[in-house]
Amino acid sequence: MGTIPSGLSKTVGKTNSTSVDEDQLTALIFAIRSQKSRLTASSVAPSGPQATQRSPHPEASAIVQLSANQVWTTPNGMLTGSTIDSFPNWVKFYLSESNNVDNALADAAFYYYLKNPSPDYVTVLSPATTSITVSGTVLAQANQSPIYHYNNASYDVKAYFRVYSPASAPDGISYLEADYEVGSKEAEGGIFTDDNKKLNCDVSGQSLSLPANIEVAPDAYALFEVILQVQYSIDNTSDIVLDFSSVGDYGFGCTGVTFDILTNNHGVAGAEPTSIKGTATRG
Repeated sequence: MGTIPSGLSKTVGKTNSTSVDEDQLTALIFAIRSQKSRLTASSVAPSGPQATQRSPHPEASAIVQLSANQVWTTPNGMLTGSTIDSFPNWVKFYLSESNNVDNALADAAFYYYLKNPSPDYVTVLSPATTSITVSGTVLAQANQSPIYHYNNASYDVKAYFRVYSPASAPDGISYLEADYEVGSKEAEGGIFTDDNKKLNCDVSGQSLSLPANIEVAPDAYALFEVILQVQYSIDNTSDIVLDFSSVGDYGFGCTGVTFDILTNNHGVAGAEPTSIKGTATRG
Protein backbone atom coordinates (compact mmCIF):
# COMPACT_ATOMS: atom_id res chain seq x y z
CA MET A 1 0.00 0.00 0.00
CA GLY A 2 1.31 3.44 -0.91
CA THR A 3 2.26 6.07 1.64
CA ILE A 4 -0.58 8.48 2.47
CA PRO A 5 0.46 12.13 2.00
CA SER A 6 0.36 14.36 5.08
CA GLY A 7 -3.06 15.87 5.83
CA LEU A 8 -5.11 13.12 4.22
CA SER A 9 -6.96 10.01 5.37
CA LYS A 10 -8.24 7.28 3.12
CA THR A 11 -10.08 3.97 3.01
CA VAL A 12 -9.18 1.53 0.23
CA GLY A 13 -11.29 -0.98 -1.65
CA LYS A 14 -10.27 -3.30 -4.48
CA THR A 15 -12.62 -4.07 -7.36
CA ASN A 16 -13.09 -7.70 -8.30
CA SER A 17 -13.39 -7.37 -12.05
CA THR A 18 -11.01 -4.51 -12.88
CA SER A 19 -7.27 -4.73 -12.25
CA VAL A 20 -6.16 -1.71 -10.22
CA ASP A 21 -2.63 -0.84 -9.17
CA GLU A 22 -3.38 0.64 -5.75
CA ASP A 23 -0.17 2.70 -5.50
CA GLN A 24 -0.72 4.12 -8.97
CA LEU A 25 -4.33 4.96 -8.18
CA THR A 26 -3.34 6.62 -4.88
CA ALA A 27 -0.72 8.72 -6.67
CA LEU A 28 -3.22 9.69 -9.34
CA ILE A 29 -5.88 10.79 -6.84
CA PHE A 30 -3.33 12.79 -4.84
CA ALA A 31 -2.10 14.51 -8.01
CA ILE A 32 -5.63 15.50 -9.01
CA ARG A 33 -6.49 16.74 -5.51
CA SER A 34 -3.25 18.72 -5.30
CA GLN A 35 -3.71 20.35 -8.71
CA LYS A 36 -7.48 20.85 -8.66
CA SER A 37 -7.16 24.65 -8.62
CA ARG A 38 -5.33 24.42 -11.96
CA LEU A 39 -7.93 22.26 -13.68
CA THR A 40 -10.77 23.59 -15.79
CA ALA A 41 -14.37 22.44 -15.73
CA SER A 42 -15.61 21.57 -19.18
CA SER A 43 -19.15 21.54 -20.58
CA VAL A 44 -18.26 18.91 -23.18
CA ALA A 45 -16.79 15.45 -22.90
CA PRO A 46 -12.99 15.49 -22.59
CA SER A 47 -11.17 13.75 -25.42
CA GLY A 48 -7.68 13.49 -26.87
CA PRO A 49 -6.09 12.56 -30.19
CA GLN A 50 -6.18 8.84 -29.41
CA ALA A 51 -9.84 8.99 -28.47
CA THR A 52 -10.89 10.69 -31.70
CA GLN A 53 -8.92 8.46 -34.07
CA ARG A 54 -11.06 5.38 -33.57
CA SER A 55 -14.77 4.73 -33.66
CA PRO A 56 -16.91 3.51 -30.75
CA HIS A 57 -17.38 -0.21 -30.40
CA PRO A 58 -20.11 -1.27 -32.87
CA GLU A 59 -21.71 -3.93 -30.68
CA ALA A 60 -24.24 -4.07 -27.86
CA SER A 61 -24.17 -2.05 -24.65
CA ALA A 62 -24.27 -2.97 -20.96
CA ILE A 63 -25.04 -1.14 -17.73
CA VAL A 64 -22.25 -0.77 -15.16
CA GLN A 65 -22.51 0.22 -11.50
CA LEU A 66 -19.21 0.99 -9.78
CA SER A 67 -18.56 0.77 -6.05
CA ALA A 68 -15.87 3.01 -4.61
CA ASN A 69 -12.20 2.03 -4.88
CA GLN A 70 -11.05 4.59 -2.31
CA VAL A 71 -12.39 7.16 0.17
CA TRP A 72 -10.32 10.26 1.01
CA THR A 73 -10.92 12.90 3.69
CA THR A 74 -9.19 16.21 4.39
CA PRO A 75 -7.95 17.39 6.87
CA ASN A 76 -6.26 14.38 8.40
CA GLY A 77 -7.87 13.00 11.54
CA MET A 78 -11.53 13.83 10.88
CA LEU A 79 -12.43 10.41 9.42
CA THR A 80 -14.39 8.35 11.96
CA GLY A 81 -15.66 5.48 9.79
CA SER A 82 -16.43 4.35 6.26
CA THR A 83 -17.72 1.45 4.19
CA ILE A 84 -17.21 0.78 0.51
CA ASP A 85 -17.88 -2.95 0.42
CA SER A 86 -21.60 -2.62 -0.33
CA PHE A 87 -24.13 -0.16 -1.71
CA PRO A 88 -24.53 2.54 -0.63
CA ASN A 89 -20.96 3.64 0.12
CA TRP A 90 -20.69 5.65 3.37
CA VAL A 91 -18.19 7.90 5.14
CA LYS A 92 -18.47 9.48 8.60
CA PHE A 93 -16.37 12.41 9.83
CA TYR A 94 -16.12 15.05 12.55
CA LEU A 95 -14.11 18.30 12.64
CA SER A 96 -13.91 21.11 15.18
CA GLU A 97 -11.82 24.12 14.12
CA SER A 98 -11.09 27.36 16.01
CA ASN A 99 -7.95 28.64 14.26
CA ASN A 100 -8.15 31.77 12.15
CA VAL A 101 -8.49 30.63 8.55
CA ASP A 102 -9.77 32.10 5.29
CA ASN A 103 -11.56 29.89 2.77
CA ALA A 104 -10.26 26.62 4.24
CA LEU A 105 -11.56 23.36 2.82
CA ALA A 106 -12.73 20.14 4.46
CA ASP A 107 -14.01 17.31 2.30
CA ALA A 108 -14.93 13.65 2.08
CA ALA A 109 -14.65 12.05 -1.35
CA PHE A 110 -15.39 8.71 -2.99
CA TYR A 111 -13.27 7.70 -6.01
CA TYR A 112 -14.44 5.28 -8.70
CA TYR A 113 -12.15 3.86 -11.35
CA LEU A 114 -13.02 2.47 -14.76
CA LYS A 115 -10.57 1.15 -17.35
CA ASN A 116 -11.60 0.69 -20.96
CA PRO A 117 -11.10 -3.07 -21.43
CA SER A 118 -10.78 -2.77 -25.19
CA PRO A 119 -7.37 -2.19 -26.86
CA ASP A 120 -9.11 -1.27 -30.10
CA TYR A 121 -12.22 0.79 -29.44
CA VAL A 122 -13.23 3.99 -27.71
CA THR A 123 -15.73 3.35 -24.94
CA VAL A 124 -18.51 5.91 -24.64
CA LEU A 125 -20.19 6.26 -21.23
CA SER A 126 -23.62 7.84 -21.15
CA PRO A 127 -25.19 8.96 -18.92
CA ALA A 128 -23.11 8.86 -15.72
CA THR A 129 -25.26 9.37 -12.63
CA THR A 130 -24.99 9.05 -8.88
CA SER A 131 -27.25 9.60 -5.89
CA ILE A 132 -26.11 11.11 -2.59
CA THR A 133 -27.30 11.31 1.00
CA VAL A 134 -26.03 14.04 3.34
CA SER A 135 -26.96 13.78 7.01
CA GLY A 136 -25.33 15.84 9.76
CA THR A 137 -24.89 19.35 11.14
CA VAL A 138 -22.56 22.26 10.50
CA LEU A 139 -22.24 24.94 13.18
CA ALA A 140 -20.68 28.39 12.95
CA GLN A 141 -20.15 29.88 16.43
CA ALA A 142 -19.05 33.53 16.58
CA ASN A 143 -18.18 34.36 20.17
CA GLN A 144 -18.57 37.72 21.85
CA SER A 145 -15.84 40.31 21.78
CA PRO A 146 -14.92 42.55 24.73
CA ILE A 147 -13.83 45.29 22.33
CA TYR A 148 -15.41 46.93 19.33
CA HIS A 149 -14.70 44.16 16.90
CA TYR A 150 -16.92 41.68 15.14
CA ASN A 151 -16.04 38.00 15.16
CA ASN A 152 -17.13 35.98 12.15
CA ALA A 153 -17.51 32.35 11.19
CA SER A 154 -19.01 31.23 7.87
CA TYR A 155 -19.33 28.10 5.76
CA ASP A 156 -20.67 26.81 2.48
CA VAL A 157 -21.56 23.11 2.02
CA LYS A 158 -21.65 21.71 -1.50
CA ALA A 159 -21.56 18.31 -3.21
CA TYR A 160 -19.85 17.66 -6.55
CA PHE A 161 -19.86 14.82 -9.06
CA ARG A 162 -16.91 14.85 -11.47
CA VAL A 163 -15.13 12.66 -13.97
CA TYR A 164 -11.48 13.13 -14.90
CA SER A 165 -10.23 11.81 -18.24
CA PRO A 166 -7.63 11.07 -19.40
CA ALA A 167 -6.87 10.44 -15.75
CA SER A 168 -3.25 9.48 -16.42
CA ALA A 169 -2.22 13.09 -17.17
CA PRO A 170 -3.46 15.42 -14.39
CA ASP A 171 -1.56 18.43 -15.78
CA GLY A 172 -3.48 18.33 -19.02
CA ILE A 173 -6.94 17.13 -18.08
CA SER A 174 -10.28 18.82 -17.89
CA TYR A 175 -13.32 17.45 -16.16
CA LEU A 176 -17.08 17.25 -16.37
CA GLU A 177 -18.94 18.43 -13.29
CA ALA A 178 -22.38 18.49 -11.68
CA ASP A 179 -23.01 20.10 -8.29
CA TYR A 180 -25.61 20.44 -5.55
CA GLU A 181 -25.76 23.25 -2.98
CA VAL A 182 -26.51 21.86 0.49
CA GLY A 183 -26.47 25.22 2.31
CA SER A 184 -24.44 28.12 3.66
CA LYS A 185 -24.55 30.38 6.72
CA GLU A 186 -22.56 33.12 8.48
CA ALA A 187 -22.42 33.95 12.19
CA GLU A 188 -21.31 37.35 13.50
CA GLY A 189 -20.50 38.05 17.14
CA GLY A 190 -20.19 41.59 18.48
CA ILE A 191 -19.55 43.37 21.77
CA PHE A 192 -20.77 41.02 24.50
CA THR A 193 -22.98 39.23 21.94
CA ASP A 194 -22.64 35.65 20.77
CA ASP A 195 -24.05 34.41 17.50
CA ASN A 196 -24.36 30.92 16.08
CA LYS A 197 -25.72 29.57 12.84
CA LYS A 198 -26.48 25.87 12.53
CA LEU A 199 -27.25 24.00 9.31
CA ASN A 200 -29.12 20.72 9.63
CA CYS A 201 -28.15 18.73 6.56
CA ASP A 202 -30.92 16.36 5.51
CA VAL A 203 -30.44 15.40 1.87
CA SER A 204 -31.67 11.98 0.80
CA GLY A 205 -31.56 10.40 -2.64
CA GLN A 206 -30.36 13.53 -4.44
CA SER A 207 -29.48 12.57 -8.00
CA LEU A 208 -26.52 14.11 -9.84
CA SER A 209 -25.90 13.59 -13.56
CA LEU A 210 -22.92 14.65 -15.63
CA PRO A 211 -23.85 17.04 -18.46
CA ALA A 212 -22.35 15.11 -21.40
CA ASN A 213 -21.10 11.75 -22.63
CA ILE A 214 -17.63 10.56 -21.63
CA GLU A 215 -15.14 9.09 -24.10
CA VAL A 216 -12.53 6.68 -22.74
CA ALA A 217 -9.73 5.90 -25.19
CA PRO A 218 -8.54 2.31 -25.80
CA ASP A 219 -6.73 0.96 -22.71
CA ALA A 220 -7.24 4.33 -20.97
CA TYR A 221 -9.33 4.96 -17.88
CA ALA A 222 -11.67 7.46 -16.27
CA LEU A 223 -11.68 8.50 -12.62
CA PHE A 224 -15.00 9.51 -11.03
CA GLU A 225 -15.17 11.68 -7.90
CA VAL A 226 -18.20 12.15 -5.63
CA ILE A 227 -17.28 14.69 -2.98
CA LEU A 228 -18.89 16.63 -0.13
CA GLN A 229 -16.95 19.85 0.41
CA VAL A 230 -17.20 22.45 3.17
CA GLN A 231 -15.50 25.79 2.56
CA TYR A 232 -15.19 27.81 5.76
CA SER A 233 -13.64 30.95 7.26
CA ILE A 234 -12.98 31.81 10.91
CA ASP A 235 -12.07 35.24 12.30
CA ASN A 236 -10.82 35.76 15.87
CA THR A 237 -12.60 33.89 18.69
CA SER A 238 -14.95 31.82 16.55
CA ASP A 239 -15.50 28.14 15.82
CA ILE A 240 -16.65 25.79 13.06
CA VAL A 241 -17.94 22.30 13.91
CA LEU A 242 -18.72 19.70 11.24
CA ASP A 243 -20.60 16.74 12.70
CA PHE A 244 -21.32 13.93 10.26
CA SER A 245 -20.62 11.19 12.78
CA SER A 246 -22.14 11.44 16.27
CA VAL A 247 -25.67 10.24 15.45
CA GLY A 248 -26.30 6.78 14.00
CA ASP A 249 -27.51 7.85 10.57
CA TYR A 250 -25.14 10.83 10.23
CA GLY A 251 -22.72 10.67 7.32
CA PHE A 252 -22.18 11.21 3.62
CA GLY A 253 -23.49 8.41 1.42
CA CYS A 254 -23.32 7.58 -2.27
CA THR A 255 -25.08 4.84 -4.22
CA GLY A 256 -22.09 4.39 -6.51
CA VAL A 257 -21.66 5.56 -10.10
CA THR A 258 -23.94 4.15 -12.81
CA PHE A 259 -23.75 4.59 -16.56
CA ASP A 260 -24.41 2.92 -19.88
CA ILE A 261 -21.24 1.52 -21.46
CA LEU A 262 -21.06 0.81 -25.17
CA THR A 263 -18.28 -1.79 -24.81
CA ASN A 264 -19.01 -4.17 -21.96
CA ASN A 265 -16.34 -5.48 -19.58
CA HIS A 266 -15.68 -8.55 -21.72
CA GLY A 267 -15.89 -6.93 -25.15
CA VAL A 268 -18.73 -9.31 -26.02
CA ALA A 269 -22.04 -8.19 -27.47
CA GLY A 270 -25.18 -9.00 -25.51
CA ALA A 271 -23.55 -9.69 -22.13
CA GLU A 272 -25.58 -9.23 -18.97
CA PRO A 273 -25.35 -5.88 -17.08
CA THR A 274 -22.32 -5.80 -14.81
CA SER A 275 -22.06 -4.79 -11.16
CA ILE A 276 -18.56 -4.08 -9.83
CA LYS A 277 -18.13 -4.06 -6.05
CA GLY A 278 -15.16 -3.72 -3.71
CA THR A 279 -14.09 -4.98 -0.32
CA ALA A 280 -13.02 -2.41 2.25
CA THR A 281 -9.88 -2.22 4.34
CA ARG A 282 -8.61 0.68 6.40
CA GLY A 283 -5.62 2.58 5.02
